[in-house]
Amino acid sequence: MNAIMTIGDTMENTTNEIHLTTQRNYTMDMLKAIFAFAVILVHFPYPGTIGTIFSTIGVSGVIFFFLISGYYAYDEDDSKASSNIMRRFKRNLIITLTVIIIYALFTITESLISGEFNGFIDNFKNPWLFPRILLLGDFSFIHCDAIWFMNNLLISYLVLYLLHEFKITKYAYYVLPILIFARIGVEIYVNTYDKDWHLTSFFLTSGLPIMLLGHFIGSHKNLFLKSSIKIDIILFILSVILTFTFVFVRVWDFEISQIFKIWCMFELFIVTLKIPGKRNYPVIGTIGNKYSMYIYLFHLLIGWLILDVSYLLSSPEWMYDYIIPTLVLIFGTLISIGLYELVHLIKRKARKEKCIA
Repeated sequence: MNAIMTIGDTMENTTNEIHLTTQRNYTMDMLKAIFAFAVILVHFPYPGTIGTIFSTIGVSGVIFFFLISGYYAYDEDDSKASSNIMRRFKRNLIITLTVIIIYALFTITESLISGEFNGFIDNFKNPWLFPRILLLGDFSFIHCDAIWFMNNLLISYLVLYLLHEFKITKYAYYVLPILIFARIGVEIYVNTYDKDWHLTSFFLTSGLPIMLLGHFIGSHKNLFLKSSIKIDIILFILSVILTFTFVFVRVWDFEISQIFKIWCMFELFIVTLKIPGKRNYPVIGTIGNKYSMYIYLFHLLIGWLILDVSYLLSSPEWMYDYIIPTLVLIFGTLISIGLYELVHLIKRKARKEKCIA
């Protein structure tokens, strides 16, 4: 429980830090919730066209999350920026290690119960295991694929920290187009030829280009905010149409939707900055603000538990098409919310007892 309380502390502090330095963006909170739900349906997809639509939204949402992280990492004062980035790096490192431990304990327990513990140990005999962990954030051997995002986040924070420390941020922006094109190229290759998706999670061609783009938006915020909101909305709508068009339609057998996913999230992010909302959106805004990180970090664990139970009950095949993803979506959200509230209830009691003492 102490480990999970640490996650609560770090996420609460990071959220407060962001909103102390800027107007609260209620639109961003709402979108964070929507994308958190969609990410669940990336890992536990519905079949057919509807599954592809939700998966596209979820994959695009990850781009949005990276943009947020890069944007709020910017500060015109290099020393202040590097200090804030390092603080965020340390907090997210604690979060990442804690979540890895939780998932590892779950996987070990599951393998012992199923009699497959030797198979779990065999993973460590693979000479590529640790290089894939470090370079690709591949934690699939403990059912924790989603942690690749945190791996990218940590390494990208270190890069941004060094850029501010050596005061070379403006020079890094010249490399940004190359990194964006490299990301697009890797995504097209992997999706066109059905290669291992983990190849798209290398930080140089995954999280860093998008975080650097968000950072660039932060450094040129006034310039971006001067553009016409009507034009931005029109461009966003156009990018959505093109994104879904090229998700379903290939060009000479190439899957090029990544180009439009990045453009779509870029336009959405700009629109979000211009229309932050005047008040919190009931329920969904609160979920995005308070619970989205918990949903992202723990939905896989909850999903695997639901799958284990369904296998144990010999559930019919049709349940895996629509029932199981829906159950993961519902219980993944509710249990994550419950976990958040439990952690913060314990924290409040601990603080109260400390004050009384």
